[in-house]
Amino acid sequence: MSIENIVAKILGDAEKQVQAIHAAGYAGEEAKLAEAKQVAAAQAEGLVTGAEARVAEEGARLLTAARLEARKKLLAVKQSVMEEAFVAALAELRALPVEEQRKLISAMLLNAVETGAEQVVCAKEDSQIFTPAFIAEVNESLAAQGKRGELTLAKEHRSTGGGFYLLGENLEINVTFPTLQKSVREQLEPEVAAVLFS
Repeated sequence: MSIENIVAKILGDAEKQVQAIHAAGYAGEEAKLAEAKQVAAAQAEGLVTGAEARVAEEGARLLTAARLEARKKLLAVKQSVMEEAFVAALAELRALPVEEQRKLISAMLLNAVETGAEQVVCAKEDSQIFTPAFIAEVNESLAAQGKRGELTLAKEHRSTGGGFYLLGENLEINVTFPTLQKSVREQLEPEVAAVLFS
């Protein structure tokens, strides 16, 4: 073999080795690129899934908050309507004719009296209800119950909103319509709510 042939063979073998190295490097790079694409796709899928989950959680949180706010508003409206119902009931009570108010107040006095010798304090605007004749009738009823029957009208007047104050030696009993309404309101609210909202 001539030197030229040997050199050509060495160059040819070197060229084949270079091509083989390039081919192996290219194949390795393509494998790395494919692997990188898979990793990127998996990460993108994870990001999308995570974002979807966060969006779903945020949506659920906003929906829950909106429902809670709606319940609060509904409760406020119901409470307002109930308050209006109680205010209207008190106004209707105050608007009863004098004779009907006397019947009601007479029963309230008979229940509230301790000794039968108390003073009755009313509002100035209720003077047409709390007349001396009315107090005399209540005293007769008290005497029939075995009590003293010595109620008197106080000279002082107080704002009552209807009803009266009963003053004894060591006591003062508030038997005004607003106070009575407050005392029975807790018991009546469920019934009123059932009537208004069912």
